[in-house]
Amino acid sequence: MFADHIRERRDGGEPLDPKNGQCLCGSDHSLKTAKARAARFKAWTGAARSRAPYGDSR
Repeated sequence: MFADHIRERRDGGEPLDPKNGQCLCGSDHSLKTAKARAARFKAWTGAARSRAPYGDSR
């Protein structure tokens, strides 16, 4: 069993708020974490694509 942050700390979740915690088995915790990382990466790459390449601000 894993103590899991419902809203990940990296995404602004409160680290010590009991309302932001839940108990998950190892496989569910790994799956939830992988989905959250994929969503962050997708959001990050979408933001990166909207910027000019190589820092060109023209």
